Amino acid sequence: MPPNEHLGEMNNRMTATTRRSDDVREKRNRRKQQSEPKRKDNKRSTKINRSMPPTITRNKSMARAPQGKTSRKLARKRYSVPLKQPGAEVRLPAIPQIKSGWRLVSAVFAVAMLWAINTVWTSPNFKVKDLDITGLERLESSDISQLLGLRNQSIFSLDPAKITKTIEQNFKSLKNIQVTIGLPNLVSIELEERIPEISWTQAGITVWVDAQGIAFEASGDEENIVQVEANQAPLSNQETEDGQAQLLTEEMVSAILSLSAQAPADISIVYDPEHGLGWTDPRGWVAYFGPDSSDMELRLSMYQDTVDYLTDKGTLPAIISLEYIHQPYYRLQP
Repeated sequence: MPPNEHLGEMNNRMTATTRRSDDVREKRNRRKQQSEPKRKDNKRSTKINRSMPPTITRNKSMARAPQGKTSRKLARKRYSVPLKQPGAEVRLPAIPQIKSGWRLVSAVFAVAMLWAINTVWTSPNFKVKDLDITGLERLESSDISQLLGLRNQSIFSLDPAKITKTIEQNFKSLKNIQVTIGLPNLVSIELEERIPEISWTQAGITVWVDAQGIAFEASGDEENIVQVEANQAPLSNQETEDGQAQLLTEEMVSAILSLSAQAPADISIVYDPEHGLGWTDPRGWVAYFGPDSSDMELRLSMYQDTVDYLTDKGTLPAIISLEYIHQPYYRLQP
């Protein structure tokens, strides 16, 4: 191919390439021009959204646009009663339909519960008939039943703690009281009677004392019980936390029982706050051995030696005191 033709063909190709590039540029410009308004609108909307705070609605009614008041009437059902004549009927008054909501259901449930509670409370099946009392030996169950007065009372109105306190306050001879209440009308009382160890007489009043030194009312005659005659209450006489009368300490009870085992037959133990425990000897004098049972065998031995010494001399004592083992003394009769 000649050089001139070759150059002309190259120029044609370059011109065609330039026209294509121009076409592409024009298309791009058109697209940019079309997309710019949308971008501006988007930017404006985002700016507005950023500048405005979020709207919060507390309930559905605030979110809705206000509307005019509309009156809704309950739908009414109409009933027609056909007559004997064909084509004749009587239309009854329309009855409104009542929709049952949760408030109506709650009201019905509350009324039903009140009715059930009243029925159970007043039902004779849940009223106390008899008391089941176990553990009594000297007392009668009728005495406790009469005091409590629980017959024909509703089982739901009873308080076991209150029943226990009433028994403890009125029957000092009872301990370890347990009250159990069960359906439909069960009242069970388990208890123990205190075992008397000492019969304590003071100012003409006699009470019984158990091994723990608790005093309680004497009931009936009790054999094999130590008799004590006191001219004054001991210093240990006080009231416990649960309202019991703590007349003696456990150590003093032990001392009385130990001294009674060594005393002559058929005599009573005596108590004097100044001299302690002792007895009245049938031969005409009083012997004192102190307030406790320490060294009791030695005290009794010294007592017997003193009695032998005085009888050998032909003298009768009025008092022989061994309350202080290192300073025993006696006082002769006038």
